Amino acid sequence: MIIQCIFLGKQKNAAVPPVFATHMPDPNASGDVWSDVTWSAPAMMHLRAGVAEMGQPHIEGLNTSNLHIMTPECENNSHYFFANTRSFQQDDAEYNAFLDKILISIFANEDKPMVEAQQQMMNGNDFWSLKPLLLQGDAGAVRTRRVLSRLIEQENPLI
Repeated sequence: MIIQCIFLGKQKNAAVPPVFATHMPDPNASGDVWSDVTWSAPAMMHLRAGVAEMGQPHIEGLNTSNLHIMTPECENNSHYFFANTRSFQQDDAEYNAFLDKILISIFANEDKPMVEAQQQMMNGNDFWSLKPLLLQGDAGAVRTRRVLSRLIEQENPLI
């Protein structure tokens, strides 16, 4: 069974994120900014984000598409695969190398240590049993975790 959750975010006349601003005709201008995430259970996420000059169609703006796939190896280890594409500076080898370095650094120095620290703090306990403080920005992750919990229960009714 494939379960998908879609989370959308759109802002008109908004500050353009720095990753896009330097590629806009006017790096200091506001723009129409969007992002959407499609999560396919159990462990695939497709993130699309972009910006266009105000009032322009999204297709004419700057777009990125990012795929994240996680697969468990054993109880305490998972493999994490990701890919990134974009609609701008595609044939710029120097920019490609720069972006690869940045993305790998962000994962290695920010995301991975955080996930490992969370796993260590949870110490094998069920997420919900820890009664986490939930913030508004956690809404998408919480909905995803609840769907995943239901799927696990359906697959393993004795858990």
